[in-house]
Amino acid sequence: GLIASHPWDTIRIRIQSARSVQKSGNSVALAYEIFRKEKMRGIFKGMTYPLIGQIAINALVFGVQDYVERNLFKEVDKSSLRDRVVTNGVSGMIAGGVQTVVVCPMELMKIRMQKQGEGRQHVSWTMKKMHIGASSGPVLEHYQGPWEKTMQVLREQGVRKGLFRGWWFSIYREVPQFGIYFSSFTFLKAKMAEFRQKSVDNLGFPELFLVGGVTGVATWLWYPFDVVKTLYQADGAPGKPVKYKGMWDCIAQSYKTGGLRFFWRAFRPTAVRGFVNSAVTLPIVTWVMQYLRPGKVYL
Repeated sequence: GLIASHPWDTIRIRIQSARSVQKSGNSVALAYEIFRKEKMRGIFKGMTYPLIGQIAINALVFGVQDYVERNLFKEVDKSSLRDRVVTNGVSGMIAGGVQTVVVCPMELMKIRMQKQGEGRQHVSWTMKKMHIGASSGPVLEHYQGPWEKTMQVLREQGVRKGLFRGWWFSIYREVPQFGIYFSSFTFLKAKMAEFRQKSVDNLGFPELFLVGGVTGVATWLWYPFDVVKTLYQADGAPGKPVKYKGMWDCIAQSYKTGGLRFFWRAFRPTAVRGFVNSAVTLPIVTWVMQYLRPGKVYL
């Protein structure tokens, strides 16, 4: 799911972090431009961080949500769909808040990698920064690897102002999103079982794939906070000027730039990414949990 959805994530980040609406462009044109100038590596920039971080994030999210749901709401009548939707939603919100300790620094570094070399011709990964005279041609920028870029942020900006820049944005995005994520999957899965005249634990892959995909799209109804989070985390990279004084300044400047429409740009590639990612992730998690706890319906 991550490999299939990451190109859409790169397009999302590029459009969201463009300085103006005019420069953001559309998804198809931007994908072509990235591939033409930066080759295949441009589309998959920054994937190292989510590949590593997604393991910890999924373990935290699904582990915490399941633990909270089983222990905090153990007295709730789980035979009621309404009660299951509410308890899974609240448990998801708690899990969403917990996993920001991983997702905030991971996404900050991913965004910085995805923005690196934006719009420039592809340069070899191992090529060091070359200072060539004006008469000899342009300056070629060294493309930093994940570890090198992380250490630069830590060295020059520290943990709180560096790796955890935009943490409150992550809280405002992740807590409601994961509430929607788990409650939507619970509700839609029950309705799919009702439509197919099956029990919830007997739904096949095509049905869970569709339910998971729609859940992934529904999760992004809290999308405007993702736009400003991307802008804020992309801003202020080491050695570059800081545009936003703080969280509310970022929101105010964004609104001044493009009005309410500004907060919904790049929603289409984000929706595609959300569908693909959740359509693969949620069926697999469902089957694993049912295997580990036979006879008990997950979500």
